[in-house]
Amino acid sequence: MVALCQYANWLEQEDLHWMQFPENNAEWALVQYERSLLNKVARGEYHKATAFAKFRAVLGFYAYHACRSPKKSQWLLELIQANVRLKFQKAPTSSVIVRCRVKRDG
Repeated sequence: MVALCQYANWLEQEDLHWMQFPENNAEWALVQYERSLLNKVARGEYHKATAFAKFRAVLGFYAYHACRSPKKSQWLLELIQANVRLKFQKAPTSSVIVRCRVKRDG
C-alpha cells in the first residue's frame, strides 16, 4: 500500500492522471514514473530492488483495475504488455506480462 500511496503523491506532484495513456508512450504516467524511479536509483536514493518492488506494485494496481473493470480493459492490458519495459531487469527488452486471474466455477 505504501508504494501505491507514493505513486499517488507522485502523480499529484507531476500533475498527471493515473489513466493518462497518450499516443506517445513516453508521456504515459506509468512510463514517467518508471523513469523517475530509475533516476532515483541512479542518484543513490533507492536501491534497484526497492525501485523494482515499487514499480511492480504499481503495475499490479493497473492489472487489478484492468481485470475488474466492466469491459476487462483488455486495451490497458495490451498496452502494458506491448509497451512497458522493465529497465530494472538485466534484459531491457523483456516485456512485463500482466495476466488477469479469473476464478473459475467448479
